[in-house]
Amino acid sequence: MIERQTLQRTCEIAGATLTVSTSNGYSVIYRGDYVGYIHASLGDRWNTYRRRVGAPDDHLGRFGQEEAVRRIVRAVSTAGGTVAAS
Repeated sequence: MIERQTLQRTCEIAGATLTVSTSNGYSVIYRGDYVGYIHASLGDRWNTYRRRVGAPDDHLGRFGQEEAVRRIVRAVSTAGGTVAAS
């Protein structure tokens, strides 16, 4: 069994801030906007989602925690900017 470290409040990965969410995972904040989230999958993998306003969120795959955050930041950056915070 793999044990996951739980963040106390926040941490920073790839220029994004992770905060503990109510969905058994972390919200990803980038440049002040809520741009995605990750939640536990199997082993050391995290289900990775890019948030989209007004549309279903994009499931980007399952990755290690740092790679998951990088994928969200990359997806937001290549989409031409961040989404509006709500």
